[in-house]
Amino acid sequence: MLHLNQRLPAAFLLATVVVTLVASVRADEPAPRATPSTAAEAAAAIRHLVEELQAIRRERSAVEPRRRDELAKVQRQIEMLRSQLAPAESAAAETRERIEQLEAKLAADRKTAAANCAWINQVSAAAVPVAAAAAGRIRRDSAEAPANVAASFAAIRERLARSDASEQAAAVGEMCRLFGDQWLPARTVSLTNERVELDSGRRAHHAWVYRSGLASRVFVSEAGDVVGVSSGNSADPWTVEIPEAMQQQVRQSIAVAREQKPPTILPIPVRVAPDTGEK
Repeated sequence: MLHLNQRLPAAFLLATVVVTLVASVRADEPAPRATPSTAAEAAAAIRHLVEELQAIRRERSAVEPRRRDELAKVQRQIEMLRSQLAPAESAAAETRERIEQLEAKLAADRKTAAANCAWINQVSAAAVPVAAAAAGRIRRDSAEAPANVAASFAAIRERLARSDASEQAAAVGEMCRLFGDQWLPARTVSLTNERVELDSGRRAHHAWVYRSGLASRVFVSEAGDVVGVSSGNSADPWTVEIPEAMQQQVRQSIAVAREQKPPTILPIPVRVAPDTGEK
């Protein structure tokens, strides 16, 4: 069987024969009589052409379902891709919306952060002289505050002067904590029996120690022969080199605290370090 493209000359031959026969019939002259061989050849050619046309029709009939199947398959693939694309487009739209929300929140957070930084700068500027004054007061007036407390306030003052807002905020929080640590002891009066070391630990006594806030701390030994007050020196926190009048005040204060004497208004012995002019 010839290929489809090779069958076209046969179709053209059949058309030519048919046109020739029709033209001969319509002519005024009688058509020439066909010889048996010529008629047989024409009939054979017609049969062959009909067979070719039928073959073409059968081939087309066989090809058409396959073509429809292929088109349907392509259409199904397109629909499947569309169905897969729809969730992706929806997710992309949600992502864009989420990004817009995050950008809006980020802008609001930046605005809030800028306001917070401005507030922290104002608080830090106000806290610098407070920290400096606290360090000076503790160095000058405190009877028992650890030496590192004054140093801590001095360090806080330096941190408050920095440009980093987070560092300034941390310094403000630390200063508030230190003030809180000092608040309760500053408002407390206590009487304890404890070991008192003198001359940098070379001598020691068990004594009654009376503390009035952070401003005054005094002691009388259990035997009653040694009287001292806070020196303000962390290396050697006590001194016994005090006037006789102050010794009597210390003895009387501790006697009242121990309920050995009736309550009375007492002058509290306070040993104040020289004023260095530091604020």
